[in-house]
Amino acid sequence: MPSRHHTWSRRSALRIIAGVPLGIAMLAATTSQALAKATKKGVRYQDEPKGDRNCAGCRHFQAPNACKLVEGEISPNAWCTVWAKGKS
Repeated sequence: MPSRHHTWSRRSALRIIAGVPLGIAMLAATTSQALAKATKKGVRYQDEPKGDRNCAGCRHFQAPNACKLVEGEISPNAWCTVWAKGKS
């Protein structure tokens, strides 16, 4: 039966170690992109409410004029596609 024991060479260990910082950098870039806020254009932000839905009633709204998910100044009477009913 062949042996399943793998012998690591110094060269293979160094290749793996050299790749770790690159992997960490790629993960950090992906994480920061995920944490970035969306643009108003990207979420079809509009200055008017959509029916009874407005930013003031959204779970992502941060009074007086901000949003957890959308960049820039947000009107409490506006609306966008990431609207989600807030706690009543």
